[in-house]
Amino acid sequence: MNDEELLDKLATWLELRLHETAGWDTGSRLYGLTVMDPEALGRNADGAARISLLAEGDVYELLDSPVAIAATVFDAVGLCCFGTATRLDTGERSRCRTVLVVNDCGRSTVNRLQGRSPERMGMASGPVAERVDLLFSAFRSTETHRPT
Repeated sequence: MNDEELLDKLATWLELRLHETAGWDTGSRLYGLTVMDPEALGRNADGAARISLLAEGDVYELLDSPVAIAATVFDAVGLCCFGTATRLDTGERSRCRTVLVVNDCGRSTVNRLQGRSPERMGMASGPVAERVDLLFSAFRSTETHRPT
């Protein structure tokens, strides 16, 4: 399984766990993810990964906090943002949950509107995704400057 497939499966796995436990909260949550069995992720097995809730609050405050840098030592960082989506054609509003999973190899996103099935969105873009990428850039740059 390549890195992109692993991230897609991990994002889908995390979104399902959050759907079962977190419901339709508000704000954002930052998680550290440890992959226990990569092959079990595709089966959505409970023991496929371990989730550690690290912090919750405003998404930008979370990403600017020291906890966000610490999260990069996990196999992946999970970010869950709760909000409201509006259909442009009808104006219909729905609760939504977006799950972004990131590691130093890439990122994957799953979005779910309340009452609907989750949708894999692939590689996220935008200010939040870019901010998460900066966490790994900062982490990698400190790694290269460590004495050998």
